Amino acid sequence: METLRQKLEEFDADGIHFIDSGNYHYMSRIWLEKLNTPFRLVVFDNHTDMQPPALLPVLSCGSWIRDAAGAYQNIKGICVIGPPEASVRETEAMEHVWFVTQEELDDGSGAAKIKEVFASHAGTFPVYLSVDKDILSKEELDTNWDQGNVRVDELLSLAKDCLAGRKVLAVDLCGEPSANAPEAECSAASLVNQKLYGALAAKIED
Repeated sequence: METLRQKLEEFDADGIHFIDSGNYHYMSRIWLEKLNTPFRLVVFDNHTDMQPPALLPVLSCGSWIRDAAGAYQNIKGICVIGPPEASVRETEAMEHVWFVTQEELDDGSGAAKIKEVFASHAGTFPVYLSVDKDILSKEELDTNWDQGNVRVDELLSLAKDCLAGRKVLAVDLCGEPSANAPEAECSAASLVNQKLYGALAAKIED
């Protein structure tokens, strides 16, 4: 991690960061530690990313949210949107961490749950938004992880609910297909990136 910090030292957290495969979602933590103002962390992901390390205390794509939640006082709440209910049940409860499950998104109650969480807990803190595209349906694109059932337009609508009336500090996106993926998959991923970038860049500029 220290080598990565040194390489990124000259860059600010502002803007939109593309982090390649979901294997590298832990890179979000490096951007988070550059923020010097209180904020809410909003994560769209088909996984909780809050699992304890299996062996050594090593930061990974499966544990970075848990790690960040305990490390940074500037994080004033975390909302993780998209993991299956079974994964959430297996996750150790942490204060000021809220989940909206895949099942709630699938049955249509997810949008109302997001609005409830933000109305009750989010206050007026600005938002750091992190998106792992494995939350998307395989009909939209194929990542290198098991995936959810969300469409791109639905993701953008849900993100709009999270960001409404709040300053967006920065955004990161991961979930690219593997390097040797067929050209059709890479093209689909590029189209998704263009849609997400266009919509989210406008939110940062608001």
